[in-house]
Amino acid sequence: MSENRVTEDHQDGNGVVIDLSFTSILERDMLTWTIDTIVSRTKRSLRDIRCAVEMVLRPHGLRTPMDDWKMLEMVARWLPNSEFAQELYVQKDYRWSTLDKLHDEIYQQNLRNTFESTLSIMDDLILFKFPSHLAAKDRFETFQKQITVLTHQGARTFLSIPCGTMRELIGMRYIGFGKKLNFIGVDQDGSALESAKTLAQHHLNDVLLDNCQFLIGDPLHPGITPDRQFGLEPGSRLVDVILSDGLNENLSNSKCLLFYKNMFNCLVPGGAFICSHSAPVGEWGEDINSYHMTIQRLVLHGFVGIRREGQVRSTSQVVSQLEQAGFVGITLTPSTSRMSVTFVAYKPMVG
Repeated sequence: MSENRVTEDHQDGNGVVIDLSFTSILERDMLTWTIDTIVSRTKRSLRDIRCAVEMVLRPHGLRTPMDDWKMLEMVARWLPNSEFAQELYVQKDYRWSTLDKLHDEIYQQNLRNTFESTLSIMDDLILFKFPSHLAAKDRFETFQKQITVLTHQGARTFLSIPCGTMRELIGMRYIGFGKKLNFIGVDQDGSALESAKTLAQHHLNDVLLDNCQFLIGDPLHPGITPDRQFGLEPGSRLVDVILSDGLNENLSNSKCLLFYKNMFNCLVPGGAFICSHSAPVGEWGEDINSYHMTIQRLVLHGFVGIRREGQVRSTSQVVSQLEQAGFVGITLTPSTSRMSVTFVAYKPMVG
């Protein structure tokens, strides 16, 4: 395999010129090349590899404060055995199908079967140790707890947007509700809707399955669907609860406010909007595992090359935007690490 050489030299903090002619190999082939291979083919030291990786991480405001770079070699050896990491490497982003694996117990059990009843070291780290993924699991559990509470309070029609697999709704058990519940999944990705249908067929009884709808739609479009099924227009539908995990982070402030207003218009009076948002670093808790965070940053931003840059908003900014859209009674549930927050906001009752 030929090397794409980088002709520009860079200086480290001590003014020493570092030749980064092999950096493209790190970026392109880290999932299949071990550190030993890179050292032997480039005749570079682990010190030079450290400088190269830091050049990759620096645009993200990240550093790798590790004096012992055995961790670097260790990570490079583990990555090729991780199906999850390889999927991220190809996508350079978190798609709904990838994020769903954090909550898919069958997928995780199949991985354990592949590795003789245990997970590969890297998959174990990614699925159960990476701090941002633990925060995602916390959000998922919080969403399901809120669904349970609202269902017992009388909520009957739930809308998930963008729905992905709709696992937060479909994966729950609804005992004693019979035909009373209705689930609506809306997504712009037809493959997501097909996956949601398949999951519903496996998890829901025939009665609840008949009460599911899967619709192409845009959360920023008035009425959500092309035929404007939802909202305040005459004859349109209103729902009791709307769930949305993470979409707001990918929207500018103006589009995020539009999104919140659209969701507000789709709710019945007294209806609930459940959403989440990653918290800025300054709001994080102090009990985050620094070792796992270092590996997460090295893997996701250095080796895998995640390029997703979401909007950073403080918790107070999110609350302010929800209030601007008309919501009241907003409650906050932070994840254990405080890396993300789940918001429950209500549409005022008439009068």
